[in-house]
Amino acid sequence: MYPDLMMKFRPFQKLNSNFLQKAIIAPFNRDYFKLNAKGSQKTMPKINQGCVINTVIPLPPLAEQKEIVRQFESLMAKVDELEKEISQRENTVKQLLQNILKDAFEGPEVKQEICKGEEQIKPFEQMQLIGAVISALDAYNQNQGEMIIAKYLYILAFITKMDIGFKFRKWHFGPYDPQIKRRISNRKFFFKHGKAGYETYSVINQEILFKYPSQLVTDAKNTLPEIVHLFAGEKNVFKRDHRIELLATVLKVIEDSGKSSADEVYSEMTLWKTDKNITGFVSKAEKFSKDEASKCLEFVKKQGWI
Repeated sequence: MYPDLMMKFRPFQKLNSNFLQKAIIAPFNRDYFKLNAKGSQKTMPKINQGCVINTVIPLPPLAEQKEIVRQFESLMAKVDELEKEISQRENTVKQLLQNILKDAFEGPEVKQEICKGEEQIKPFEQMQLIGAVISALDAYNQNQGEMIIAKYLYILAFITKMDIGFKFRKWHFGPYDPQIKRRISNRKFFFKHGKAGYETYSVINQEILFKYPSQLVTDAKNTLPEIVHLFAGEKNVFKRDHRIELLATVLKVIEDSGKSSADEVYSEMTLWKTDKNITGFVSKAEKFSKDEASKCLEFVKKQGWI
């Protein structure tokens, strides 16, 4: 209890030394020492000789003292055995838990997707790509929903010419593939926050999701921060989402029509019909002005994307 102070005890003949040692460390005596310890520094209290002399030591007959010591040591040996058994059981439980988690996150579905060739690996790669988008957004403290994530995936595919396996079509809020919903609904790797219509996503079990990155995923992870950075300066969420959708829209029009002049692109945007009850607009041309589309197109050309 007080390691910097040593005192020598010499028990008299009617007191067993082992019994004395155990009586001194008994809870009631430890409390007594703590109460009576004093010192100039609160962090280094000490006990003096007077405190030790006044320590209460029970004094049963010598034979009974020896029996108490024997029973104490026997019980402590059992405690040691139980602690060892508990430790072994805890290790067994930990190993079982690791095996369960491994089966859950690296089980047949994931292993097949990883190991059985390009056709089988594609869905898992797509989940990795979605995770890469979310991670890139997290770096800029941006929490985004499924539709914005889809637009980032499309922009990535367009400017890098990567085949990421999604078949993007013209939807109300921009280029989209319903497979994205299927992939992002995987609860092993993605957690959904917020109420319906305002959901955002975060990545969980990243060490498992990105354990086997293909070259495609590695390239995407290197490129996505540059794409996200294009919009990072806009702090207003609605304006930022507006710009992201505008860029994805212009790129999709260029891809589908093969046209790249300002008038032609905007004309094609009038043909991209949207449900006014859902978006508030009847077409992309109504949502985005011709000036916005022209400036976006100039930016695309300046970047060398077309």
